[in-house]
Amino acid sequence: PTTSTCTCICKDGFTGATCSDCQPTFRRVEGQCIACTIAADCFNRASSVKGDGSLCVCVCIDQWSGSNCDSCPLIYNQQTCSSCASGRISYPTCTQCTSLLHCNGRAVQVTPNSD
Repeated sequence: PTTSTCTCICKDGFTGATCSDCQPTFRRVEGQCIACTIAADCFNRASSVKGDGSLCVCVCIDQWSGSNCDSCPLIYNQQTCSSCASGRISYPTCTQCTSLLHCNGRAVQVTPNSD
């Protein structure tokens, strides 16, 4: 018996002996391999993005989190996630101003100083 094989030169985004897989920086969408981008896959809130062939993985900036950098913990400014929320100080720890922690328990009201 004779055995023969073919060599495939894959289209951009595809890889593998039969071009059936997505390249590492791509994700599969409806049979196509689409490039992972910070804008499209990470809401422009990442320093980098890479794909594993099926989904994109974002490396989030500031305090953004989630697989596509769509979550910001409530202790941070919800618009930028790069500063403390109102009433909190010392980014990135963003502690709540309290009488006990900041005024030896002797204050009737505590407000953060503006930066």
